[in-house]
Amino acid sequence: MTGALPGLPQGVVERRRELDTTIAADRALMDRIADLQAAHLHQLAALPTAARPASI
Repeated sequence: MTGALPGLPQGVVERRRELDTTIAADRALMDRIADLQAAHLHQLAALPTAARPASI
């Protein structure tokens, strides 16, 4: 796989290689922060429009 995408950082190549065996753990970690992320977005949406960061 390393030769498939020249110039791709080695860390990305290694992460992709691990993904097949770690996807369940990744999903569990994502599920742990889902409520926190939703609460954060709710708080940002409650700000006056002028005070909101440009990213939402």
